[in-house]
Amino acid sequence: MLRLRSDAWLQRQDRVGYHATSAALTALKKTPDHTWLNDVSSVRAQQALRHLQTAFSNFFARRALYPSFKRKNGPQSAEYTTSAFRWDGKVLRLAKMNKALNVRWSRALLKAAKITTATASKDAAGRYCVSLLCEDAVTPKPAALGNVGIARGLSHFAILSTGEKVVSPKTFRKNEARLAKWPRRLKNTKLGSKNRAKVKHAVARVHAHITDARRNFLHKLDPSDQRKPSDRRRDAVREHHAAPSQSGEVDQRCRLVGVRPAA
Repeated sequence: MLRLRSDAWLQRQDRVGYHATSAALTALKKTPDHTWLNDVSSVRAQQALRHLQTAFSNFFARRALYPSFKRKNGPQSAEYTTSAFRWDGKVLRLAKMNKALNVRWSRALLKAAKITTATASKDAAGRYCVSLLCEDAVTPKPAALGNVGIARGLSHFAILSTGEKVVSPKTFRKNEARLAKWPRRLKNTKLGSKNRAKVKHAVARVHAHITDARRNFLHKLDPSDQRKPSDRRRDAVREHHAAPSQSGEVDQRCRLVGVRPAA
């Protein structure tokens, strides 16, 4: 549908909206070459059209770049609304699926929470994840009485104003040999071969391991905070560049310069 909307504007200067693409999708399902579209939930397809409409709205409002096609081997996701999945408190079933999903839950859901959306996603390493959007009453946390400054150091991950130093996990250095090994093998593989796909998957798994290790380190950064990670309150300033001496040692997309409750 992205191609349909782009060609309509480039060839005829005609704007195609959500309702036109929805009608085109219905007609496309009736063609012999696209009967496979009926094998997936119609809710999933309609949600994709809504997301495309949102992407174009953000583009015309100059809030985002022009929408682009998703890569076949890149991260993917599918969003299901309330009518497209079933949740009985223990088992999750998505539309057009005969069996329930074999899910390893990261946390228990509250009984009073109302699930409105289920999003199934797949990363470049081939791992699947399901995120549930819930409606629930949230009790505000008490305000902290004191502040402690946190600054990035050169030889440490962070240095607090109290004198405490947080040692950097050096995740990149620990996996540097693996990162050098697999890209070399990827360079010697043939384009389009099965061996190249296997090596690309191995490279993606190494990067996913580093990302998970960095995220886990940040979640456990404050051992004195006994609350759940989702309940922690932390003011942070995100910057796009890390310090030159720290390049590759920590997540370059996040620099933690904020406050936390004093002990």
